[in-house]
Amino acid sequence: MIFFKKKPALPIDQRDHLAKIIADRIIGWQILLATTLNARVNKCSKKRQKRFFWVCFSVITGGLILSLGLSSRKIGTITHAPNDQPVHIGMPSDPPVNRQVLPTDSLTLKK
Repeated sequence: MIFFKKKPALPIDQRDHLAKIIADRIIGWQILLATTLNARVNKCSKKRQKRFFWVCFSVITGGLILSLGLSSRKIGTITHAPNDQPVHIGMPSDPPVNRQVLPTDSLTLKK
């Protein structure tokens, strides 16, 4: 049974043409954004451009240092009550005859 019918693949020429159209649009958007940002930046003086750079640099650097400092703090360990051990700890490998805890563990062999 065929549940999903395969769609016929586009020929290579059509795929290349579609890829070219998509790439041209992306490049067009990049050029438009670059010209807009260049026009806005060129309106500012060089002193203001440097000040904007140093403010952005300081904010990003401060954020990185802050995140590094916050991530290196010690995380509190979880403490358990003394009776949180699994039941089989301290018991022999074979099922016990009586229900008392034996002083052997699962690695000790019986003689």
